[in-house]
Amino acid sequence: MWFIFVAQTLSLLGCIVYHAVGVGLSLPLVLLRNLASGKKTAESSDDVASCLFYEGIVTHIRKAPVQHKFKYRVRTALINLDSAPSWFQAQAFDHMTAEQARKFAGTDGTVLLLTNPTAAGYTQNPISVYYCYSSKGGSLQRC
Repeated sequence: MWFIFVAQTLSLLGCIVYHAVGVGLSLPLVLLRNLASGKKTAESSDDVASCLFYEGIVTHIRKAPVQHKFKYRVRTALINLDSAPSWFQAQAFDHMTAEQARKFAGTDGTVLLLTNPTAAGYTQNPISVYYCYSSKGGSLQRC
């Protein structure tokens, strides 16, 4: 009976080694091919142009009734709602559209949204800030 266990273990190890070597050899070739071509898809160039990412650290300090303090890293995205990136569509349902934000703020220009994007299927978004600009001069009218 033990020889079946040994055979299955060797077979599994063989598969792991085979696939690890395959990925290890093909990944550098794929990366080099993509770097050499220098091509970007329309979707990826639009995504880059319509979104900026910011990273920071949030610190919470409580002094009463008991002193307590902690920090954590955050990543936020500043999204142009008129040309939102394709990845944002999946979480756009709980945010205003550019038109809704303009109507709410009484503006007529660009609308930017500062929000925490979903990461690994998890959303922690305590606040979203809409920046509504004027079409004349591009000045910030409402935040």
